[in-house]
Amino acid sequence: MEAGDIVSRAILQKYPESNVSVKNFADGGEGTANVILDYFDHETYKVETQGSNGKNITVSWHFLKEEKAALLEMASVVGISMIPKSQLNPELLNTYGLAAVIVDILQKGIKKIWFAVGGTSTVDAGLGLLKGMGISMQKGMLPRSLTDVRKDDFFDFKHVDCSALDLKMSLENGSCLFPDVFFDIIADVRAPLLGERGAVFAFGKQKGATPKNIPILEQGMADFAYIVDAKIKNPTFLEAEGLGAAGGIALGLALLFNVSIKNGADFVIDKMGLKDEMSNFDFVITGEGQFDSQTKQGKGPWSIASLAASHGVPSLIISGLTIKEHNKTKSFSFLEVAENVPKNKKEAQSNLLQAVKKWLDDNEVKI
Repeated sequence: MEAGDIVSRAILQKYPESNVSVKNFADGGEGTANVILDYFDHETYKVETQGSNGKNITVSWHFLKEEKAALLEMASVVGISMIPKSQLNPELLNTYGLAAVIVDILQKGIKKIWFAVGGTSTVDAGLGLLKGMGISMQKGMLPRSLTDVRKDDFFDFKHVDCSALDLKMSLENGSCLFPDVFFDIIADVRAPLLGERGAVFAFGKQKGATPKNIPILEQGMADFAYIVDAKIKNPTFLEAEGLGAAGGIALGLALLFNVSIKNGADFVIDKMGLKDEMSNFDFVITGEGQFDSQTKQGKGPWSIASLAASHGVPSLIISGLTIKEHNKTKSFSFLEVAENVPKNKKEAQSNLLQAVKKWLDDNEVKI
């Protein structure tokens, strides 16, 4: 919103008679819950749990009254911004703390959950979550991380004990323990589970993975996917776009619940009603810290600019840092704010204001 206000200031200096609307937006990562809550009557609940590093934290989830759905942001529990960079380690950080929040939601009888999964510190495919929910394996304890997963292991649902949670359980078709609970996973990327664009190779490094353990994590992810595939009886699930988001969290969830993966930007656009509003605009401006190949996988700026284009509305995408030429497209206008990361927030604000003012001076905007 601060960036939007700066852009608005530059526009109004150039076109003082224009009507500028600034809207908060997120695409499944941090801040997604705040965006959605602006459009729904809701109640907020707090839960004591632990972060990905095991430290005690208090997190919030929200009940959307009209939708009768729970809204939970994964980054509020295991967010990458919560962990010092030096402590990022996919073999140690896990999703265990998510279980307490999900149990609190289930205990209140809620059957529909909107789960925003971007901006996380974990690459455990939900193994920690499963442990927190009481899942055991026939051949002993759950693996601590993907590096310990083996294809010949399999999950034994008969040893699950959730009696203390006061939750109604079902072994319907042996597919999931809660067949009447539906998760909409709001993913900020369209990444597949495996391969160069997948959970480990594309996003593991930023979460602390090293050249030494990346191949091991990838193999563990593949083996765990094999185990999940054998249980859920959904022949197309492993092919879903976005399955690689948030360290493959959808794998673990799919063993317990009905899971559907949604593109985060499209999901939020729909809940905001932007499709109906777009034809009212003469020009659309959006952006992010750095526009790159991941942006083109369906992240917020790309989705908003594409929506504008579908309505014949021109758009400008602002990138905080330099954009590689092969990532640009003639469909949209682009503005690069700075070559280097600014030293502080004040410098970033000044860079943005001056860059937008110069762009407006150099380009004609028909309003």
